[in-house]
Amino acid sequence: MDKNRQQTKQNWKEIQEDLAAQSGLAVVLADASDIISSSNNNSICETLYCSEKFAPQCAQFCGKAFAQAQTEGKTISVKCYAGINFQAVPVNSRENKQFVAITGRTFLKSDDYRKATARAIE
Repeated sequence: MDKNRQQTKQNWKEIQEDLAAQSGLAVVLADASDIISSSNNNSICETLYCSEKFAPQCAQFCGKAFAQAQTEGKTISVKCYAGINFQAVPVNSRENKQFVAITGRTFLKSDDYRKATARAIE
């Protein structure tokens, strides 16, 4: 990795960490198939994403959010299959590589949280 690219990557990670800390929300950078980096990621998404049972659904849902945000070219609000709300923000690098910044990752209704925890317990 050349020095400029490495510096840009370090700068982005610092900016991402600052945004997550200031807002108190999760900020995850993803491309069409994988999570590139995450900051202040909440334990529910992290647990689901690491689960053999739920990971494929998480990857599929975040992949759809990536595609929709990139297609529409604007921030979209999403409620995933687990009841977690987030915003997907399309981001393009200087090299024209497409990403999505997934921000928020929170339950907005206590009933959504109860349903998600009940499914996880089952």
